[in-house]
Amino acid sequence: MSKTYLKSWKEKKEKMPNAALSFKQRLRIKQQKRVERSALLSKIKILKTRKRNFLRERQKQREMKKQENMAKS
Repeated sequence: MSKTYLKSWKEKKEKMPNAALSFKQRLRIKQQKRVERSALLSKIKILKTRKRNFLRERQKQREMKKQENMAKS
C-alpha cells in the first residue's frame, strides 16, 4: 500500500471512528446514545419539576407571612 493511501485512510478513520465498525455495532452505539440522552432528559425534567414545586411552596410561605403581618397590624 502506498503511504498516501495509508495517510488518507488514517485521517478518515480519525475523523469518523465509527465508520470502521460493523452495522450492528454502529446501531448499538446509536441506541446507547439515545438511551443516555433520554435518561438525561428525564433527569432534567424531574429537576425542573422539583424546582417549580419548591418555588411554588416558597411563594405560598411568603403569602402566608404577608397575611400574618397584615393580621397583626
